[in-house]
Amino acid sequence: NTLLFTPFGTMVLFPTVFKSLPYDAFADFAPVTQALTFDFGLAAGPMSGAKSLADLTEWLQKNPDKGNYGVPGLGALPHLLPLKYAADAGVKVQAIAYTGTAPALTAAMAGETALVCAPLADLIAQHNAGAIRLLATSGKARSPYLSDVPTFIDQGFKIEGSGWYGIFAPAKTPRAGVIKMNKALVDAIHSPEFLERAKSVFLTATGTSPEELGAIQMADYERWKPVIEAAGLAGK
Repeated sequence: NTLLFTPFGTMVLFPTVFKSLPYDAFADFAPVTQALTFDFGLAAGPMSGAKSLADLTEWLQKNPDKGNYGVPGLGALPHLLPLKYAADAGVKVQAIAYTGTAPALTAAMAGETALVCAPLADLIAQHNAGAIRLLATSGKARSPYLSDVPTFIDQGFKIEGSGWYGIFAPAKTPRAGVIKMNKALVDAIHSPEFLERAKSVFLTATGTSPEELGAIQMADYERWKPVIEAAGLAGK
């Protein structure tokens, strides 16, 4: 059977929200294992001078027409996290989609946009160089790769959303086959070689049971469905 190895994203988690998708991610696929997780970061360029979410909130209150943020494409967590923050903080932001993180990051550094939201790994170098300022990371706890940057939760916002890579099989795959694949994959994910490679690209190796991956998928769906619908992204 063919395996699907996919990053966390709206096409995978929100099949009943995005009506145009030709499949149902819950009905058409059987979870095998989560392989990797990663955090996102919200960073400010020089436009706002913000050093924290409190600074950013104050600046956006004074400059409601300047809250543009660059994202590497619409519909996934880099798009949704700032929307959730803005709703909770009572401010306005507007996503600007770029073809990848690099141009979104460049726009923020150049002062063309106030903010950029992207995978944390793509922002660390420029944060360390002082070209941008990471204001918040998206995990439940601080990133092991940037422990000096607080999470949204640390700063009083009930916002948490990590990315992940999951492996799925076709829905009718026999249970015995799913269990066999899970064991082989988890053994590989927990190998020293895989763990070291994951760390080198700022990823965290996991390796879950099929049931744990299914629960993660459902929890993320329930967490982000209201944000997608409130933002008018669900379509018809």
